[in-house]
Parts: sequence; structure tokens; C-alpha cells
Amino acid sequence: MFMEEVEQTTAFWLWHKYVSKHQQEKVEWNYHFKMFMVSSFHSSLLSARKLNDFFTAGNKYPDDIKADRYGFKKMTPPLNGTALRELSKYFAHMTLLGADLRFKDWNIDDFTRPIYLRAYEFCDHLERNFLNPKMDAEILKQVVSFKRGLLSHIKRVGINQK
Repeated sequence: MFMEEVEQTTAFWLWHKYVSKHQQEKVEWNYHFKMFMVSSFHSSLLSARKLNDFFTAGNKYPDDIKADRYGFKKMTPPLNGTALRELSKYFAHMTLLGADLRFKDWNIDDFTRPIYLRAYEFCDHLERNFLNPKMDAEILKQVVSFKRGLLSHIKRVGINQK
């Protein structure tokens, strides 16, 4: 579930990567292209918001799954207060601020960068401190492979920006 959610944050980037190959179709299908672009953008931001919650201490609800359940100690929110507030206003409720945010020049990397970095730290924790190499060998292979994929995302969005 965690890995799927992290991968979902790349939906908007993938949209931009592949849409440029279909510029002729974009003219003909403009409305649909815009709808799919906004959907992939929302999907990426919503996953970033969910993962921010996964990495933040405190269970608001008894069925919440948090990273500390797996012994992870770094439970401060990866997203800063402004980014989190904007995500909440944009997604969670129909608000005046949320309506204004629709026209904001969003930089998706501002939201995904801190998530990728924390996800990498979490995977590193699982590999080094949580999973047993003998009993959890298959899961460990998945985590190590996933960590390599995270490195490519981190390189793409840049580490030291913002």
C-alpha cells in the first residue's frame, strides 16, 4: 500500500512526459486532455497528502496506518505548514481559498520532493532496522528495488531545491 501510494505521486509527471508526444491529438481532444491532466495532477497531490499523514505522528482514527507502526522514528510532517494548508484547502473542502488555489501556479515537485526523501528514509529504516533478512527476504528485495526507484525520483525532482 505504501509503495503504491508513493508511485501514484508520479502520475502528473508521467502525464507530462507522455502528453508531449501527442500534440496533434491535443487540439482535437483538448477538453479530454485537460480533464486527464487535472485528474493526474489531483492524484499526485492527493497521494502526497496521504503520505504526509502516513509520516506524521498521532492517530486521528483507530484504523490509521502510520510509519511508526514499523518502528520509524522520524514522524514530523515532511510537508511544511503552507504546503499542507494549501493541499487541505484545495482538496478537502469547497472553500474560497481552495477555489483561488485552482489558478495557482503549482509546482508538483514542491510536494513530491519531501515525500520522496522521507519515503527513502523509511525504506532505508525497513531495510536496516525492521525487516529480518532471513524471514523477510522477499519483502526486503522489494524494498531494496523500490528504494532504487525512489532514487531516480529524487534525482529528477532535485534534493536541495527549496
